[in-house]
This record gives sequence, structure tokens and C-alpha cells, in this order.
Amino acid sequence: GHTSHLSSVTQLCLLSEIMSVVATFFCMSEPEKKGWLEKKGGGKGPKSRNVSRGGRRNWNRRYFLVLGNTLSYYRSVEDVEGLPAPIGVLTLNDAEVSDVLDHETTRHNAFAVRVSDRDFIMRADSKEEKDDWMQYLQQKVRYYREGVPMPQTTKEESKTSSVKPNTT
Repeated sequence: GHTSHLSSVTQLCLLSEIMSVVATFFCMSEPEKKGWLEKKGGGKGPKSRNVSRGGRRNWNRRYFLVLGNTLSYYRSVEDVEGLPAPIGVLTLNDAEVSDVLDHETTRHNAFAVRVSDRDFIMRADSKEEKDDWMQYLQQKVRYYREGVPMPQTTKEESKTSSVKPNTT
């Protein structure tokens, strides 16, 4: 059984590596942005639970959070704390964030995140929140796609600190 010993060690190493990634993902890092958004059901066909009888897609309130290059969504805040798998995870590396005009949807303050030819339509409670989410996600996408650094100041800081003009 010499080979089986090696493989079990390899498995153990792989497992610990996976666990450390999971631990890093959940424990070490606070979500960089989080909040409630409504998400339009991505109904696939008549049997989908997200499609109402008339074939219209339902809107569901979901708790979204951004961690690294992912945008995940959950049914509730408790789900995030309890660490079950999120309902969905979007990778932002090659995402496209775009505005959704009010006449294209029944809801105001909607925007779309397009990931591998699928559109995820989200809606914020206010125009300010929508602009905030869109700007943030667009910055994230640029960061992962082109290496453009994320702005360092948070809203609180930018209100109080006066930005000195760059003299160089």
C-alpha cells in the first residue's frame, strides 16, 4: 500500500488547499460591497419557478455582496452568516455592466450585468443606489480586466478629506 499512502497525502494536501481558499473567501475578507437589490428571475422555460403564469419573469429581493472578483447573491443576510452556498455567483472578470432604461423593464433604477452571454437584471431602491452599484461594479470589472486600480477612498473619507491637487 505504498501508492495509496501517497495518494491520501496528496488528497489531504489538496483538501487543505481547498479549505484554505474557502476560509480565505469567507472568513478573512469582509465583503467589499453589500446590500439588497431586486433581481429579475432568469426563467428558463415554462416550468421555471421564476416565471409567472403570463410568462413574465418575477422580481425577487436578494442580498448581494462583492468579494474579490465575484458578485454573489443570497436569499437573506442570515444565509451569508450561516455560510450555505449562495444562490448564484457572477464572475466580474469579463462582465459588462450596463444601464437598463425604464421603458425596457417594469421597474425603475434597473441595471444589467452581462456574464458569458447571459443578462442578470438587478434593480436598486433609488437612483443613487443604482448609480453607486453600477459605478462600483464597472470599476471592479476594469480592475480585473485592465488592471485599473480601484479608488481607495470610501464615501465617508471623500466627504471629509480635501483632495490636494497633484503637483507632479
